Amino acid sequence: MENFISFIVSPPSHPILLVIQILFLGISLFFIGFVIFSFFKTKWFRKYMGWDFLEISRRRPYQVSKKITKAWDRITKRLGMGLEPEYKLAVIEADNMLEEILKKMGYGGKNLEEILTKLDRNILSNLGEVKEIREVRNNIINNSEYKITLEETKRVLDVYEQTFRNLRVL
Repeated sequence: MENFISFIVSPPSHPILLVIQILFLGISLFFIGFVIFSFFKTKWFRKYMGWDFLEISRRRPYQVSKKITKAWDRITKRLGMGLEPEYKLAVIEADNMLEEILKKMGYGGKNLEEILTKLDRNILSNLGEVKEIREVRNNIINNSEYKITLEETKRVLDVYEQTFRNLRVL
């Protein structure tokens, strides 16, 4: 029994065992590294783990990116052009942007009207204002003779901007 314990505590050291240990240690480290590398490169990890980490660290939804900020900047630059068709286009683009953001956040529906009916004031605090400015957008779409001023466009875009800030995307 004493021989067995001494064998376990201090096994005999053969040079070939040391080479085999180092070889298997290297192979093990390679496979562990490969598994970790593959884990981080898969979409699954980014979607289910990486997004959560980014949302927590940035304190805003993952879908928010520079693309949204650039798109909003492009919309607001349309006001500086001084043309009524640009004002109309700015309102339509802001509305489409809101629909796209809400869909990415998981609020489903065929269109923005359907999505807004499913929302309540806890999710979107200025829901009533958004529904009001949708009338302006609908007038632009359905009535080619509809006239919109710079002030009205600014008012509409201010509501959209407040909505985006409430959703933490701007």
